[in-house]
Amino acid sequence: MAVTPAFTLLAHAAALAPRPLRRSLQGCCSAAFRHIRGLSNAGVAAALGGLPGFVMVDFDSTLTEGDTISLLTELRKSKCSKGEELDAYRSRVDKVVQHYVADRGNLDADEAATSDLELLLSEGEKIEHRSLDRVEGELLLEGLRREELRAVGSTAVTLQDSVNDFLLKAARFDVPVYVCSANWSKDLIIGALEKFSAVKAIESADLEFDERTGLSTGKIQRRIVSAFDKQRALRRRKEQHKGWSVYIGDGQPDCLGVLEADLGIVVGRSSSMRRALDLADEAELDSGWLHMPMDSATIDLGEDSQAWTTISRLIFPNDAVSS
Repeated sequence: MAVTPAFTLLAHAAALAPRPLRRSLQGCCSAAFRHIRGLSNAGVAAALGGLPGFVMVDFDSTLTEGDTISLLTELRKSKCSKGEELDAYRSRVDKVVQHYVADRGNLDADEAATSDLELLLSEGEKIEHRSLDRVEGELLLEGLRREELRAVGSTAVTLQDSVNDFLLKAARFDVPVYVCSANWSKDLIIGALEKFSAVKAIESADLEFDERTGLSTGKIQRRIVSAFDKQRALRRRKEQHKGWSVYIGDGQPDCLGVLEADLGIVVGRSSSMRRALDLADEAELDSGWLHMPMDSATIDLGEDSQAWTTISRLIFPNDAVSS
């Protein structure tokens, strides 16, 4: 049997140590790598204490190739008549986007917020809600049907390489997967993932629908919007499940899930996520609002072109691993 390639684990080996040691071990992980490389077929999962009790994962740009919110506005745009109505809709979308980009830029320039994790995430939460206020005020997502959204999810959403294999393996090993997303349409996510039995629940924001017409009203049910919402979702699942927890995400709203899970995994190259993790390195393990387990670990797969293959090797038994 083949040995697991070094590039998939060497850069992440130090992260298997407790988080307080993460920074100091960045440049000296050879011993840890030798330990991982010598594991039996039970793989890294055995080193972490068997299979996890559950996995929680973000949707956009974590499971998917890029953000899928634009699919919602494209679907709504397709319902506009040509000419003035379409131009007016595009103008409303552009206005909302411009306000959001400006708000995020102002936050990035705020020295107080960018030096305090709780303040940074609190201000980010306010920005997300202001943006949703604008989306609702402009009625950008009015007049859509659930079945249309699910069809778009099943046909237009592209999952990242090896996500299919990961979710099939999770089903085979009976590890429940929970999707936690600030995406505005739960139906879009259902359409993309309904064929995977490992996905036990989707916690997300969602469009509000008129029971009589079956059409979206333009309002958004804000169940999951911010990092704090995702933190609460993870805590609820940790109370329900025994065993160790995994959280996988790509952006700043995922940082608290990554930090509070027993194994937090970062994918993608978001600089805002790295900024949040750097601030967390300076925070107390239990600061009242943030509870980082002492024996937990963070793994950054931002430079890994086969991130989901690596995630499977880290979490599940792998017949390809040999001493």
